[in-house]
Amino acid sequence: MTANYEQRAVLFLDVLGFKRLIDERREDVIEEALEITCAKYQSNYEVSTFSDNMAVSLPFRIGYELAELIQFSSSLTLQLLHKGVLSRGGITVGEIRHKGNAIYGPALVEAYQLESKTANYPRVVLARNAVANSLQAGGNPQGCEEFIRGFIRTDFDGIEHVHILDHKALMPFHIMLPEETRGINGPISFKVLIDAKLAAITRALENNPATDDRAKEKQEWLRRYAAVYEKFYSITPNSPC
Repeated sequence: MTANYEQRAVLFLDVLGFKRLIDERREDVIEEALEITCAKYQSNYEVSTFSDNMAVSLPFRIGYELAELIQFSSSLTLQLLHKGVLSRGGITVGEIRHKGNAIYGPALVEAYQLESKTANYPRVVLARNAVANSLQAGGNPQGCEEFIRGFIRTDFDGIEHVHILDHKALMPFHIMLPEETRGINGPISFKVLIDAKLAAITRALENNPATDDRAKEKQEWLRRYAAVYEKFYSITPNSPC
């Protein structure tokens, strides 16, 4: 019997330090973060969770699904950081069967391998052909590639990852922003946004003390990433978003 695959954008995310969450009886923060993030999106998402891993996918309908999944990933990652949790993941576009509890296919394998063998640091990386495959699967609507790349950053090792510290990166505003800024109808400054994200990163790093050189290297990457954009946005602190 031939597998009934379809072309979907796929995210595989691994929660780092899961044993600590279990020991602290805080594993419910993963489910909470996922529920809040899913509530913001359309119903054609499929979501599967297993232990400290989660897989999220959506089919192509209008061509911008990869960008939507990247923003989904950004919001979920930032919410986990806000809760003191580090994560790492991979995003790809390809053939997968994802319906209810059934999930399998080449795209899932590739997304898992990106997370486990390529990401290395607390970041969500994209397959090298993800954007090209997305444009092919989605019909390449005008301006789509530029739109997608607006949410991606090329790292020091040449690998593209979800740019959670960009001012356009989606975040759970009602949870992460200071109380005095919630409900504001006007624009929010870059400074307010980056400060909220930096506070979340600091919380996650403090909650996950490094116990070996490998863990220290991963956390140092996150500190450097944060420092670069703290400096960048300090130059234009009042630019509206």
